[in-house]
Amino acid sequence: MANCKRMYALWLNAIEGIGAKRYFDICLKFGSPEAAYRNATKEDLLAIPNVGEKLASAFMDAKANLSPESTLESLSKHGAKAILLDDEEYPMLLREIADPPPVLYVLGDIDFNAIKPIAMVGTRRPTRYGREVAHHLAKELAEAGVTVVSGMARGIDACSHAGALAGGGKTIAVLGCGVNVVYPKENARLYEEIRQNGAVISDYHFDVAPLGNHFPARNRIISGLSRGTVVVESQDKGGSLITADFAMDQGRDVFAVPGNITSPTSVGTNALIEDGVKMVLRTASILEEYPDWCAPKVKEPTMVQQKINYAHLDEDEIRVVKLLKEGDLHFDAILTKCAMTSGELGAVLTIMELKGIIKQLPGRMYCIG
Repeated sequence: MANCKRMYALWLNAIEGIGAKRYFDICLKFGSPEAAYRNATKEDLLAIPNVGEKLASAFMDAKANLSPESTLESLSKHGAKAILLDDEEYPMLLREIADPPPVLYVLGDIDFNAIKPIAMVGTRRPTRYGREVAHHLAKELAEAGVTVVSGMARGIDACSHAGALAGGGKTIAVLGCGVNVVYPKENARLYEEIRQNGAVISDYHFDVAPLGNHFPARNRIISGLSRGTVVVESQDKGGSLITADFAMDQGRDVFAVPGNITSPTSVGTNALIEDGVKMVLRTASILEEYPDWCAPKVKEPTMVQQKINYAHLDEDEIRVVKLLKEGDLHFDAILTKCAMTSGELGAVLTIMELKGIIKQLPGRMYCIG
């Protein structure tokens, strides 16, 4: 019976364009996803506010061409699990928001209700300062037992996940696509590390593409999973400020890292501080707001470079480290000495930079971090 209920919930959630609000509106109309599957006509659907011709047609097409049984089979195929809103495993913090996702697809192993979650977000095009701050804060938060929640996007998100992993902690990536879709592609290695040390989650069904309109809705989940949201770098408009707005609407804490007043990537964060959100000058600025977490004191000053442990590097990373130990090298020089394509080397260098192992210098030069 439980699997039957889950099967029809997954089926309804898999319909393109359904969204949380329409999902619950349909359930309210028919009583349950199964009743909707068995009884709904196109005319019935069109009578529901905000269910237009496009969604009604998608529903009837799914009824004809997508079997409910196949949605359960897809979980097994991808090694994932689905958590429904009324499951005990469903994150309690997320259940509190105005429009919680009816289904969460999860790759990884994490107890959402036994973690200390903090979201970290920011621009996809950070400065070096932003990358280093995001990595550093996430690392120290992880060392204090915090689970870092972010969106696995380029830039600050990726640096935040990598910092949490470097701190030996768990991290959660909330995607704007199916959990089996790696986006962006250059974060494939990071995606696998997050799966193994936390979870990759989404409210979108398998194989759903990362469309632009998915990401603002995804951001409500990032903030909704978390006690607080830290914005590291942001321009005057952008997804990270949308996440901050969601956090405020949800009654959650918002923090911002100050930046250079002449830098475009600091306009958004400095404006948040000007509007009264708490300024982050060190990791303790965040942890002191949560005395119930009993977080240990963190070391100061905050930006001390930590010694890197190379024990867990893969073969490609070890090869790059050995080359850079001999001195700074240009990308092309590394490429000629490594048995990799340009794309493969770029991906390796990106992950190593996110981990804090190496640094990119002006002119595509690289050095040991």
